[in-house]
Amino acid sequence: MIQQVSSNLKKHIEPILVDKLLEHYAVIKRNYRLMKHETAELNGSKFSEVVFRILENKTSKDAKYTPLDHEIKKFADRCRSFEQLPKADAVDDTLRIHIPRTLILLVDVRNKRAIGHISGIHSPNLLDSTLIVHCADWILAELIRLYHGCSTDEAQSIVDQIIQIDIPLVADVGSTKRVLRLDLKFPDQVLALLLNESPKKVSDRVLYDWTEHSNFTVFKRDVLNRLHKARKIEYSKNKCQILPPGIHDIENKIKK
Repeated sequence: MIQQVSSNLKKHIEPILVDKLLEHYAVIKRNYRLMKHETAELNGSKFSEVVFRILENKTSKDAKYTPLDHEIKKFADRCRSFEQLPKADAVDDTLRIHIPRTLILLVDVRNKRAIGHISGIHSPNLLDSTLIVHCADWILAELIRLYHGCSTDEAQSIVDQIIQIDIPLVADVGSTKRVLRLDLKFPDQVLALLLNESPKKVSDRVLYDWTEHSNFTVFKRDVLNRLHKARKIEYSKNKCQILPPGIHDIENKIKK
């Protein structure tokens, strides 16, 4: 689906901006699914900056936009400036008003809810992550609506898939983690848990408790040692850490 979205958007929007848009969108969705709320919200800010450049690209007469390696200063003020564009220029209100206001909200969440830095008042949480995810869903869906480059029915199908609610893969239950996909077998549960904790290492005993396996000896022999031999995890001194082949493996299963 993402490949189709990319191809269609690139017919109307600067290709490098489309690539960056979908890259940061994918990170937001992936980390939300894995309950990495702080990371998801930080990429919400990066996502917003790319969308801002798309607005510049589509509303300026010469299609210019702020270079990707340049900082966007006074972000909120510059977002509000889109509302000053003359209606006679036939700029859709979604680009002129609604998306810019949503971008201000996304960046405001990062700056004023203490996401990305230590604070004794607020901390990253599920509610903030959910806000980021659904705002990103809506913005991408609106861009597809405006620039789908395909039939109306096909565009609507893409939007419907994008705005579906994502259920996180791993849940925090006090000091315990639980994999919420009941179809995942023990090796995949271990990979999901280690990806959620990455780059930290997790003890074999903790993974045993989190997966609720019935026999610790069997768990180490048939799950952890086999994953280690397949180079999907590093298992030594009773500690486990996910490796790139393991990341690739579990991410493919998550997408199904």
